[in-house]
Amino acid sequence: MQSRGIIKAVLKGVFIVLTIFPVPGTFATSAWGQATNDLFIASFSTGHLTRLDGSTGATVYDVPQGTSLIDLVKGPDGATLYVSTLFSSSVIRVDLASGAPLGVFASGGGLSTAVGVAFGPDANLYVASRDTSSVIRYDGSTGSFIDTFVPSGSGGLSLTEALLFGPDGNLYVTEISGNRVLRYNGATGAFLGVFATDPSLSGTRSMVFGPDGNLYVAGNSSNNVVRFNGSTGAFMGVFACGIRGANGLAFGPDGNLYVAAEFANKIIRFDGTSGDVIDRFASVTGPIGIMFDVPPPPPGGLRANYRGGETERSRVGGPVLRKSPQSFGRRRPTALHALCSGALEGQPKLNTTQQD
Repeated sequence: MQSRGIIKAVLKGVFIVLTIFPVPGTFATSAWGQATNDLFIASFSTGHLTRLDGSTGATVYDVPQGTSLIDLVKGPDGATLYVSTLFSSSVIRVDLASGAPLGVFASGGGLSTAVGVAFGPDANLYVASRDTSSVIRYDGSTGSFIDTFVPSGSGGLSLTEALLFGPDGNLYVTEISGNRVLRYNGATGAFLGVFATDPSLSGTRSMVFGPDGNLYVAGNSSNNVVRFNGSTGAFMGVFACGIRGANGLAFGPDGNLYVAAEFANKIIRFDGTSGDVIDRFASVTGPIGIMFDVPPPPPGGLRANYRGGETERSRVGGPVLRKSPQSFGRRRPTALHALCSGALEGQPKLNTTQQD
């Protein structure tokens, strides 16, 4: 299901006024305009869901949800978070505004050790089942089991980890012990091939398509973030490294990349263009999944990007509306990025005593 509508831009002085006319009932625009721009973090070790102010990193809430939280995604209603729990093999619902637990939404159907979660273009919920090396699909409204969307071991899939629907509408999947990103047909679940892989990546976790349209993948064992061409899957280099237990990834409203350093108990912010370290944005115990609550751009639509002064076309979601340059409190990049010396050749030189 694709969202379509009319977007009208009117230039008034230095401001651009956008009038958006979404088509009723479409998934991609259902939560448009309701975003908080805050950062949400799922902790495996504490079982807490933490909400941080997206600009300052200050804690908004820190609410216990049980145990073994892994990944999280915002639901189509714009008011609910869906969080996977590893040991209970389920997906729970959480009130986005308050962090209050709302109970189990989906389980069963062969789901064993729930990890990655994603809502698909069909507005249904997809959950990675690690122990069965498969992807399970549930009704996005009721939580009822629909089917095993990606069968166990399809395409050599082993120990499923993160899920991501790409701009092409297909499903991208990582494996916890591997260095590959597998791609599956987003409508049928059929295996399409290994999309990306490189020896510099080990223990793949989260993925995200960046503002440049390329795919960024976290290596939990290699302690880095690797970038691949978003169209071809070609290796483009190690984007960031020196990250102890790199896990969740998210591009923030400031255009920078935020990485959950699971074993350092930190969220580290990297320059979204250069990969230089900006700062240690926040301290959180055992962070795994992270998510910025930002408006999803409709296909071909406009979305805000705060790192430039001109309008350019993004390969993810259409043209990008850029505001006047602002610092947004960014700090001078630190020497930590020097640990990535030689990274463009796929040979990151890590000093483990200095890793974050």
